[in-house]
Amino acid sequence: MNAQHALITGGSSGIGRALAHKLAAEGYDLSLIARRTELLQETARELERYFVRPGQRVFVHSADVSDASQAAAAVKAAIAALGVPDLVVTSAGIAVPGHFAEQALELSERSMALASTLASVRTALFDMLDTHARHYAIGDGEVITRGSRIYLALRALPEPPRGRVYQAWIVVKGSAKPLPASTFLPDARGVALIVLPADAQATIAVSVTLEPDGGSKEPTTKPLMNVALDTQ
Repeated sequence: MNAQHALITGGSSGIGRALAHKLAAEGYDLSLIARRTELLQETARELERYFVRPGQRVFVHSADVSDASQAAAAVKAAIAALGVPDLVVTSAGIAVPGHFAEQALELSERSMALASTLASVRTALFDMLDTHARHYAIGDGEVITRGSRIYLALRALPEPPRGRVYQAWIVVKGSAKPLPASTFLPDARGVALIVLPADAQATIAVSVTLEPDGGSKEPTTKPLMNVALDTQ
């Protein structure tokens, strides 16, 4: 049985937890993201009883997915642990009884923040998993394009020297000059997942260099990695 990876937000309770049981029984490796560490650990122990193959795994990460930075960090951690997921379920939510007009403003804002963040995370992951997405190997990772969006997903990146950052560059149609895209640092696992501020349909190449902290307007070092994109 080939190992498949399912990522579930809100996987420690309710519908998310029940679905985790079902997927574990079908042989999936699982990444569960939720706020309460104790419930996550309890669910992980429980899921082991449903495992059906040797080496089956469950990864848990505590995060408030209404916070975009926490959600992004959780997804990076899951990818570092088990790889890019084959299935994504956004089951996290907030249920508050009563009439909307009577709810505290803080609850409404939290609910809207949660919906917005999950929509962004889901869009990025669905883009990467879509059969129409294009994948280009670059370094120990890949560039992924879907429609006009473009993602850079890298693994096993060493921490850059003090005072240096990684910087992504793009080359667009009709030009040979690299344009600055994003500066970034890998997380503790060496993983970086970046949405590049570029139109994938107009981008013909992506590269990564080491630059002074804060980034550069033009590359100051040779590319550590680069790849040409097919824009046809």
